[in-house]
Amino acid sequence: FNLRFSPALEFRMLPTILRQRGWRFFSDSSTSRARTTPLVLTSSEYRAEAANCSTYIPPVCILHGLLGASMNWRSFARKMMAQPVLSSGKCIPVAHVVDARNHGSSPHSGSMTYADMAHDLEHWMDRHHIPHAVWIGHSMGGKAVMELALH
Repeated sequence: FNLRFSPALEFRMLPTILRQRGWRFFSDSSTSRARTTPLVLTSSEYRAEAANCSTYIPPVCILHGLLGASMNWRSFARKMMAQPVLSSGKCIPVAHVVDARNHGSSPHSGSMTYADMAHDLEHWMDRHHIPHAVWIGHSMGGKAVMELALH
């Protein structure tokens, strides 16, 4: 793939040129999510030791930012699960740290829109039998989680 730049080619034209060549970007998501085949995302699970709780919140799921991976959040998940009792007295039962598509150990795809990532997360939740979750998303992960919440 060779793209020649010239003074006449302004930087703001680059996304248009790349879209003409079949590239898709994060911002190409629409509010009506296109149903692509979801990727099978990888994740790590962290459980609390023994906690005296009678009430639990839904599982906490964490999605990293652009150029990140689930391993960036391992120490945070471990510390969170070392003290799973919240100030409300409720407990965190489990924390999942997920790798987004094209990141970490998850599969790679030519498409990486927020709609695609949200569809992957929905599929991941179904595969792990998680009907409801508390999501923590950093940067790109936060935007993908917001897209998931909209649908």
